[in-house]
Amino acid sequence: VSNGQADLAITAPRPDAPNLGWRRLYVERLCLAVPPGHRLATRTRIRLSAAAGEPFVALAQQSGLRQLTDDLCAQEGLSPEIVFEATEIPSMEGLVAAGFGVAVVPVPREDAGHSKTVHVPLTNEGAKREVGLVWDRDRPLSPPAERFAHFIGNDARSV
Repeated sequence: VSNGQADLAITAPRPDAPNLGWRRLYVERLCLAVPPGHRLATRTRIRLSAAAGEPFVALAQQSGLRQLTDDLCAQEGLSPEIVFEATEIPSMEGLVAAGFGVAVVPVPREDAGHSKTVHVPLTNEGAKREVGLVWDRDRPLSPPAERFAHFIGNDARSV
């Protein structure tokens, strides 16, 4: 969107650029994914600080979820050892299930299917990910982009 290659994007977190419009679509709570049998697997919820000393699996640094994870760790005074950087959340969860470490991921949806990891909700205040629609306020939307924005219930022109 910033360089003009796309009219709209669905992204998280909210971009900082003042020329970009944003409309929140939904919010995902974050949790700590741990392998079955892990010392934290029986907890109903935790602060991220409970994972101090654990190896972490994370997304690449340029991803929004990694930025949120890094921010949460910094707020807790954690400097986790990142043992693997994955390119997608299912890969992270697969590495967690295999015992490589723990990971901060969105709480799975009820219909997401069976996971081989245990998801323990985080109680940290900022443990959420806002997902939204973004567009360049200085550039008119193409007709297909306007229809898409309207279709998902977020007409960007009204912002």
